[in-house]
Amino acid sequence: MGERHLAVVFLVTKEVDALVPFYRDVLGLTLTQYDPGHSAWFDTGTVRLAIHRPEGEDGVSEDDLRQAQTVMWFRPEEGVSLIAESLMNAGVALLRPRNAANYFYVRDPEGRLLGFHQPESG
Repeated sequence: MGERHLAVVFLVTKEVDALVPFYRDVLGLTLTQYDPGHSAWFDTGTVRLAIHRPEGEDGVSEDDLRQAQTVMWFRPEEGVSLIAESLMNAGVALLRPRNAANYFYVRDPEGRLLGFHQPESG
């Protein structure tokens, strides 16, 4: 069996248009496809991020949306200090565990946890 690679991370939301500015303007991801009110696709360099509205009556329920726990990790090329400064300047609160100099978390507008990590040298 060949190698398997993660290709796309899907976020399901009723508010696609409200999330686009955060992922595009605040996080700096490149928006590659956009169908307002329905879907937005971003290039992250290795894995695509797709934000979609629930599909139809048999799709994802409101309870499914509330219970979804998504954690995404980013490894910014510029390092966590510069991305942390940029996010704080954009008004995003950083969540930093004690003694965590090489990583931190933020929440997107719907409360999803996003992590930013820089491997420790050595």
